[in-house]
Amino acid sequence: MWNYGDWGWMNFGMHGLGMIAFWGVILFALIALLWSFQIQKKTATSTMKETPLEILRTRYAKGEINSDQFKAMQAELQDNGSD
Repeated sequence: MWNYGDWGWMNFGMHGLGMIAFWGVILFALIALLWSFQIQKKTATSTMKETPLEILRTRYAKGEINSDQFKAMQAELQDNGSD
């Protein structure tokens, strides 16, 4: 028969703390891993370069330039692209 005396609660307490610490480390590692994947995904999409024509279309869509300016710049881009 096991006789823990007055120290039985402490034995369980240390075991419980160890399990909490173990699962805490596992959870932390999982969250850190998922977070790093999100950061890599964001930087991969933000580093893709837009072509000058895409930038021009975006500026036209935002209303930064009018139709005449868009056509003139588009023609200039196409002329420069054929050099």
